[in-house]
Amino acid sequence: MSENRWVVGWGNGVSGPTTPSIDGPTVAGRQWEFGIVTMGIETIAIFPNQVDRTTGEQIHGSGDETAAIVVRAVNGRADLIAALQECEDYFDNRADADCDQDGYIPNEEMKLLQVVREALKKAGA
Repeated sequence: MSENRWVVGWGNGVSGPTTPSIDGPTVAGRQWEFGIVTMGIETIAIFPNQVDRTTGEQIHGSGDETAAIVVRAVNGRADLIAALQECEDYFDNRADADCDQDGYIPNEEMKLLQVVREALKKAGA
């Protein structure tokens, strides 16, 4: 699973003008720092440093900070979906319903299974 997790930092997939040994991008004639998000050897995104509106200078480290926020959100979502899928399996194996004159009456596990499946659907899983 770790190979499917996003991380902040340089990876083998970062090449060309974004490689640390080569000068980074130029903004207004100046070299500009940026943060990188990778997954395995693939570069997922590049986040340039933000600009201080007062001085016009880059805010050092802000690209990495932005990248870290994105990484936490994506990995957190993946962790949440994995947990919900485990719950779905658990409740699916225990879901049952009784039948009486009014129709089917689901047990608690069946009710919770529907809640979990709806959450997975909303999460796009």
